[in-house]
Amino acid sequence: MAAFQPTALTLTDISLPFKHRLPLKLTEGTLFTFRGAIHPDTQRFKIDFLTAKGDVYVHINPRFSENVVVRNSKVNGSWGQEERTKSIGPLCTSPTFEMMILFNKQSCSVSSNGVHLFKYFYRYPMDEIEELAIDGDIDINSIAVSPNCLEFSSSYLKPIEYRNPKIPFICPLKCESGLAVTISGRPQQRSDFFSINFENEKQIFFHISVRLNEMAIVRNSKGVNLKWNVEERSIVYFPFKQGLSFDMYITVTEKEYLCAVNGQFFFRFAHRHLPLGLVNQFSIKGDIDLHSVRFDYN
Repeated sequence: MAAFQPTALTLTDISLPFKHRLPLKLTEGTLFTFRGAIHPDTQRFKIDFLTAKGDVYVHINPRFSENVVVRNSKVNGSWGQEERTKSIGPLCTSPTFEMMILFNKQSCSVSSNGVHLFKYFYRYPMDEIEELAIDGDIDINSIAVSPNCLEFSSSYLKPIEYRNPKIPFICPLKCESGLAVTISGRPQQRSDFFSINFENEKQIFFHISVRLNEMAIVRNSKGVNLKWNVEERSIVYFPFKQGLSFDMYITVTEKEYLCAVNGQFFFRFAHRHLPLGLVNQFSIKGDIDLHSVRFDYN
């Protein structure tokens, strides 16, 4: 039977659905770290923090089929007002995930794979929470509980977001491991292609060419000699259609770029040119209308 170890406060050997009494009293600075795996057919999962009476004070519910993360509370059998954010991208850019939930004085901060997602402001007293429950279409490998992590909430750089930017879109970029880029847009009705580039003045480190006329997505890089390298084209499906909105998520890690579209992991692209600090510009060009471009930093 799974049990928290009293010294490390770490739980392993977990099966879902899971429900367990918290190993310590929930106070400001308590940090929960969940590590697990997401399946290709995962639809949703939930993490609930409950009282002894079964009221759900904090409900976190990523829904991959809807491309949202829902937050809410349920008391006396009645749900409150939902809070929704299109911030599921960092969860689906890799088959494995790490979600961290830090309980602050007035809210809990939630991050995934090193990217800050949102804050959920308490509707009921935090110190009445006594149980943790998890269920859904995922695997949970471990749960760690750490007290006195107050500094965690200020460890993120503020996100940068551009709304309805014009094409071509070009902006300065600080590229580092932990960066997550969220692109919301729509190929134009007669769109043939659009491209996304991590670059500098002399070379392109990561190039995505979405070719609607070919139903192809070409990934490549271009060196300082201005010559393209070997293309990567393999895809399982083609998620883009003329006139249809999409959300694309690109996460930068130490080894590669991870890409997801509409909540589904899509492809990875290993770094060919390092260090990442040489990348100082981001651009989007072609037959596309952009709703927003957002940069989140670990």
